[in-house]
Amino acid sequence: LSGTDNYNDLSGESYNLVEGSFNGRGTLEFNNDGSYQFNPEDEYQYLAEDNEENAFFQYIVTDNLGEPSDPATITITINGVNDNPIATNITEITYETDDFTEDFPVTDIDTNDPYSGPNMTNIDNFAFVLDDTNITYGSIIDNQNGTYTFNHNGEFDNLTNGTVRTVDFNFIANDLDGGDSGDPTTVTIWVIGENDNPQVESFQTSIDEDNILSTSVPQAVDIDTDNTGDGSTDYNDLDENGYEDLVENNINQGLLIFNNDGTFIFNPGNDFQYLAQGASTLETFNYTASDFSGGTSQYATTEITITGVNDNPIAFDATFDIHENQTIIDEPFPVYDVDTDNGGGPNTYDNIDENGYETNYNSIYGILTDNNNDTFSFFTNDDFNKLTDGTIHTVDF
Repeated sequence: LSGTDNYNDLSGESYNLVEGSFNGRGTLEFNNDGSYQFNPEDEYQYLAEDNEENAFFQYIVTDNLGEPSDPATITITINGVNDNPIATNITEITYETDDFTEDFPVTDIDTNDPYSGPNMTNIDNFAFVLDDTNITYGSIIDNQNGTYTFNHNGEFDNLTNGTVRTVDFNFIANDLDGGDSGDPTTVTIWVIGENDNPQVESFQTSIDEDNILSTSVPQAVDIDTDNTGDGSTDYNDLDENGYEDLVENNINQGLLIFNNDGTFIFNPGNDFQYLAQGASTLETFNYTASDFSGGTSQYATTEITITGVNDNPIAFDATFDIHENQTIIDEPFPVYDVDTDNGGGPNTYDNIDENGYETNYNSIYGILTDNNNDTFSFFTNDDFNKLTDGTIHTVDF
């Protein structure tokens, strides 16, 4: 701004700025002929459209006789004009399971506050033009308050540890006075993968007491299949030799051989011979799986049902000594059956049919009786009275 004072009633007068009277921003050059130049420079850029601020200064005029005038005041009104918002391309960093909310990277210098610096005061929070057509994974929400929210939507879980997938969107900001930020501005989001532990599955299998089980646990699953960041599913982070049996939770009976590839052999041995036909018991063990990134799954449980098969009774020879006039009453047959568990636990069941004995008595002396209750009786029946003292007569069945 340039100006000239028109007070020139006297010839030879001089004009002087009152020292320290300039109150304003920018710069003022005042000449002794009354002309001046005021330059706002960039000091009033904070003024929004239709806002104003005054600057003023005082001067005096001295005539050719050396007499000064009273000070006069010049007031300069600075009117704000709209400045467009300024948006900046930025990159944000997050992790595969983290959502976040951030301000749009845009500011407007029109704040009407000389001390605040550019901010979002003059931004129209309801007028962001959002272009998210390039987003394949996750989503962007304009919160209509100057911020946006990135939601991962669970769509980055297949990233391997440290792998980056890039998401970007564009926007244009508008201010409250009709200005805009110009060409679209890009926000780039780097989503960094984190290791996801393998997932293992519990399962059940069965075997009978006399056979060996050779099989494998279900193959573990590792969702980390993208090690390039492009959404591919070609990579497998699962360590195929990373299976482990948890020894502290191992089986109680039988022999388990568990291999690091998930295969195992279970040998019942003779530990389950007590099971009656159709009776069963359960052995369990827990296992985990690992991946190449150091992750270990929660444990899963394998249940092995061992079913009994019938084992024949085992009879054994026995000798009984009696005198010629004695009897044997309700003597248990010398036989046993290992199948003692029919569901109630070991040694709770007698699998021998008390009516299932077949006897073959090989003598005409004495009487042998099957009591049909797992016992027998032998009566001498006076058939041995003719034996001399100490003479032995043997009968058998």
